[in-house]
Amino acid sequence: MSLRSPSTPSIDYLVGRLVEYTQKLSRRFGSLEWGGACATWKGKSKERFAGPFNHTLNAPILIIGNTADPVTPLINAKAVNGMLGNSSRLIIQDGYGHCSLAMASLCTGRAMRNYFLHGELPRNGLVCATDEILFPPKNATLASAYSAEDAYLLDLLRTAGDGFHGHRHRRR
Repeated sequence: MSLRSPSTPSIDYLVGRLVEYTQKLSRRFGSLEWGGACATWKGKSKERFAGPFNHTLNAPILIIGNTADPVTPLINAKAVNGMLGNSSRLIIQDGYGHCSLAMASLCTGRAMRNYFLHGELPRNGLVCATDEILFPPKNATLASAYSAEDAYLLDLLRTAGDGFHGHRHRRR
């Protein structure tokens, strides 16, 4: 991306500059919080399901809401969970940033793994802590107190989060 502004900057250019600037400040509040993943989407929905939401689904939906999501507040996740009734389960991740991948959580990761690999649903309203701090020191590493299986799962979550947030290089 050019550092010079075109004579009439496009939305893509402006969002890119904002993302670039905020990523330097914090990986948590960079690309996704400013729409880096969504603002430049070209696709338009051809149809939209507007309800009713009172059907029992064959496979329940797993909803994950962060307690401090600046884009999609937890109250929205709770509302969707309420509309879907027995066709969904809500995981409340006690973390910051937009989406559960903003900060890795073994609790959330285990619940997702158990659901997708074994069909086991978590209890509705499960609250999960994160395993990362919001503003880590530059060369922070994960604690070595995790089992090999948990360390692997946490690394997968962080890799997914970094990829989702547009990072090319991960902190280790």
